[in-house]
Amino acid sequence: MNIDGLIQDFLDSENLSESSKPIYENVLRFFGGFLRENDCKFETLSEFDIFRSLDIYIADRKIKYENTARFYISSVKDFFIFCDKRNFEKNKDLASLIGYRNTDNGFEDKVNIKINSLISTKTISTEKTGVEIDSNELKRLIDECDYIIDNFNSNDLEANIYNGKYTSYISALGAKILSYTGIKVGLLLSLKKECTKIDKFLVIENKKTKKSFSVQIPKRLYKQLVNYRDEIRNRLIQVKKINDNNDFFLIDFNGMPLTNKPFNNLIYEYIGQNKEMGSATARLSKRAIIDMMTAGMSIKIIKDLTGYGDKVLDYCKEKADEIKSVVKDPTHYVNQYLCKRDKENEYYRNIFNIDDAYIKYSISKRYNIEIEKINNKLQQLEDGRIYERTNAKMHGSFANNISQLKEMISDLLYKIEYGEDSRKEELGKEVRDLNFGR
Repeated sequence: MNIDGLIQDFLDSENLSESSKPIYENVLRFFGGFLRENDCKFETLSEFDIFRSLDIYIADRKIKYENTARFYISSVKDFFIFCDKRNFEKNKDLASLIGYRNTDNGFEDKVNIKINSLISTKTISTEKTGVEIDSNELKRLIDECDYIIDNFNSNDLEANIYNGKYTSYISALGAKILSYTGIKVGLLLSLKKECTKIDKFLVIENKKTKKSFSVQIPKRLYKQLVNYRDEIRNRLIQVKKINDNNDFFLIDFNGMPLTNKPFNNLIYEYIGQNKEMGSATARLSKRAIIDMMTAGMSIKIIKDLTGYGDKVLDYCKEKADEIKSVVKDPTHYVNQYLCKRDKENEYYRNIFNIDDAYIKYSISKRYNIEIEKINNKLQQLEDGRIYERTNAKMHGSFANNISQLKEMISDLLYKIEYGEDSRKEELGKEVRDLNFGR
């Protein structure tokens, strides 16, 4: 069986989550290419070949962080064990070194030596940002949160305060918000009372960046938040005779702003926590940020929205790039991510989702005048200079500009497809997917 067939068998048969499968595929396709180009035989493969492929992978993909390098090694190791156990290929020496048959004979030590050498030469950074949760962990957490929220009895609120069920309830709401917005815990805890003022959207104010956003959330979560706002929060104020003079949306059973301790405890309970993987809350946010980046949301908007810095965003971008390199239809990752910028009661949709159309923009500014025109138009759209919404209906000038943008994109794609531009191949690499609704 050839290497591509082995890789496909591994991807099909292993219990990989939907979010991790594209990343495994990206690594293993690269590794398979390395084996072919260097005429490496699987049955004679050594750890030195694996490390040599890692060096090329880091240089080719411009990898910056230790976590990504270690994931490459672990992916290749998992693949090798899969093949060896199923008798596809046999390599007794490497199998013994890896240690899955008996005991580890030093492979992990050699991996650590290799990683440390890359760090010492500043090829990669030792800074750890922690890893994102996978889609299975996210589903398990969301399911548990929904169970807690939907089974909370507001009629017996006082008893639920004392038995701890209210704390679990409010923490579950917070966990769901975090999983769909990717914001820092501090921003979550500082949400204002009016954060649900727009139907099916959550208004998030980031005082540090002085930006305000409205992020589309699933209908079920929006209904849960409205029920909390209109029924449970008001009932709590009445039962506890609280003077509701603060402006915070999420409050504890004493009417005070929610703290992160009970909220963190709930997340830890369902997705775990250890030093190597990083903060559970940050891991939850990273999953959302990676999905946003894969969907095409600009890094600047994500940074302003979530409050996370360059280190976390660089890590998430590496992961998103890995997914985009193998996922044929990135529209799958749009999910609920539709970001609006909120300014003086005017709402501007993010560029990748306009009037329920999906535009994935990945064009370099280096190339011809058509691309430069599109860049200028996209910038105008992003800046809100030609965005206008009145009573949820498209303004005429807005629709006209969208139409012009679509024509420009179609024209450029036509030139690339039919070779009317002398730089067809060059442009083809730059224009990945430009879809605007079918």
